[in-house]
Amino acid sequence: LIIDGYNGLLVEPTAADVRAGIERLLLDSTLRARLGRRAVETAQAFDIVEWRARWRDLLRTFWLPAGSG
Repeated sequence: LIIDGYNGLLVEPTAADVRAGIERLLLDSTLRARLGRRAVETAQAFDIVEWRARWRDLLRTFWLPAGSG
């Protein structure tokens, strides 16, 4: 999941636009670091172990047998 300017750069799939995006990242270390940090955070939020735990907790919340919680 890429959010333009938040955790990555979305560019048109043309050589010129891809090149411009790469040059922008090469020239702007602050942008590069910020996008990288947020990309890691986004990837961790979609980690399969994390998703399973969230679904398990959600299902337990709604499907506990009556009187057990």
